[in-house]
Amino acid sequence: MAFSAHDIVSDSPTNNFCTLNPLGISTATLSDGNLKAQQTNAAYGGVYFSTFSIPKIGKYYIECLLVSVQGNQIFGLYNTDTTKRFIYDVYYSNGSGRYYTDGTAGTPSTGGLSSGTIIAIYIDSDSLTANFFINNNILSSPSYSLTPDTDYFLTFNGNNSGVSIYNFGQDPTFAGNKSPTTTYTDANGIGAFYYQPPTDALALCTANLPDFTPTVTGDTPQDYFKTVLYTGDGSNNRNITSVGFQPDFVWLKARNQSYNHYIFDAVRGAGYVILSNQNFDEENLTASFNSFDSDGFTVSQVVSEEANQSNTTYVVWCMKAGGPPDLTSSPTKPFAKDGVQYETLSAANITAGTITPTAMSVNTDAGFSIVKYGGSNTTGLLSSSVSSATIPHGLNDCEFCIIKNIRWSNTWVVSHRSIAPNVMALQSTGEADPTPPVDPTYGQITTLGSNTVTITRGTSRGDNVGEDHAETNGQFEYIMYCWHSVENYSKFGSYTGNGSADGPFIYCGFRPAFVICKCSSDTTTDNTSWAMFDNARDSSNVMNKVLYANSTINEGYRGDGSTAATDIYIDFLSNGFKVRSTKEEVNDANETYIFMAFAEQPFKFSNAR
Repeated sequence: MAFSAHDIVSDSPTNNFCTLNPLGISTATLSDGNLKAQQTNAAYGGVYFSTFSIPKIGKYYIECLLVSVQGNQIFGLYNTDTTKRFIYDVYYSNGSGRYYTDGTAGTPSTGGLSSGTIIAIYIDSDSLTANFFINNNILSSPSYSLTPDTDYFLTFNGNNSGVSIYNFGQDPTFAGNKSPTTTYTDANGIGAFYYQPPTDALALCTANLPDFTPTVTGDTPQDYFKTVLYTGDGSNNRNITSVGFQPDFVWLKARNQSYNHYIFDAVRGAGYVILSNQNFDEENLTASFNSFDSDGFTVSQVVSEEANQSNTTYVVWCMKAGGPPDLTSSPTKPFAKDGVQYETLSAANITAGTITPTAMSVNTDAGFSIVKYGGSNTTGLLSSSVSSATIPHGLNDCEFCIIKNIRWSNTWVVSHRSIAPNVMALQSTGEADPTPPVDPTYGQITTLGSNTVTITRGTSRGDNVGEDHAETNGQFEYIMYCWHSVENYSKFGSYTGNGSADGPFIYCGFRPAFVICKCSSDTTTDNTSWAMFDNARDSSNVMNKVLYANSTINEGYRGDGSTAATDIYIDFLSNGFKVRSTKEEVNDANETYIFMAFAEQPFKFSNAR
């Protein structure tokens, strides 16, 4: 079969250009290397969006040819973080073109958009603006303002039989529909465009994507997050290595036994454990979990199930924060930030709150902090009013926060940017609610701020001080874990289930190493558990070796432990994950799910599994 010149594009193992994503749920058909989109249905809603999101630094340029203009066609930006499908777009409707913003018609009219029109968009992520061009003429309307820290995708939508072809830099002929006399590269000399891109604009391709943590030369995701597997041998002082860094946070679970989840961190000290599946207070297991080491940690066999039982298989999720604080010298240096210990918050350049933590470990590159604090309610029984306080997290943002009272058996309190000010309980299958779904007198997390987390204390139940149900702000000690998304490394978001085996695709901007997801809107089944997947236990797709943060169930069962999880499927992809199950754990129809994900490989360097 003969090939035309436009059938050969400049993708390579070292540089791949963006295309439209075939995993989108749509009635349109993709062809020509997923650059051509044709609506095959008269109904409106043939949505596809790009395989890349627009990077959050830099300037980018994309072209789109209207090959066949029919009915309604849209070329624009899609924002997955809002309920508005099309945030900024040029919209063709029955012979005229118009700006639309958030679904509202704008001005001025662009005139008729006939077959052969080339629409282009120029996105400046540094100044947070976007401009459209029609046949190389910039539209006279002012630039659109983009929202910081938001994922934007290029999108196609339409009805009837409209056809559009994209050029992200790989084909200025638009599959042979145009014959440019001159082609133009981007500012890095990459790609080929029909028109000259604006100054400093780049093609949307992997060679132009930012590296992981741009301020830390040579770092990879494995320098901050790693999943490790081992089999217990019943010995003492056993070194578990191959983590690649000294972890500050270790989450350990037996895979082939129905044992508890064990969480250790360097702020509370090695061996002091809390259980994600129980509301128990902190326990001293220093005889079983001996130390955090330069390349892992040390465990001993003391109690049968804890960390090194013979023939028990274990999974361990390890994270690097800011290093252990110094709580023994005089003066102490309780605030560890990016590997340096400080005596005070101000010395560590951490914004203060109304509560001063007793110890912190903060990693600003990885967007992760561990905070230990004492509650501000120290006067005995709680009053009937609810008071609030703020706690510094040390990061430049907070999207996901978990708090546990470590001195009393109180519930875990979890907040996520998409559900705040509602909260959830880590040890529970319950949905997001203003208070954890066990008792209305609990304290809560109300605000995830750029510098601090705002908490409240629960109202009094008339109990003794020691039984006071203040989950976030009583006269006790607490541990708080905070995260925010870091491009190419971590992602904290939400998605809506469709109840189909062809489930939603969730863009992360990297190939995941770990995903945990939880239904936040439904409690009609015991299966709505905190489902955990990783690339070490499931090294290829499809994946169903699921564990649950709220349950002792061993690996590979339904959320209620009733049957094997043979159909709790997800796929890890080069740029995110795809849900392949109809089950409530990951994909109940029309329900909302929150998730956290950490990277194995940034999209810039990743391949499909």
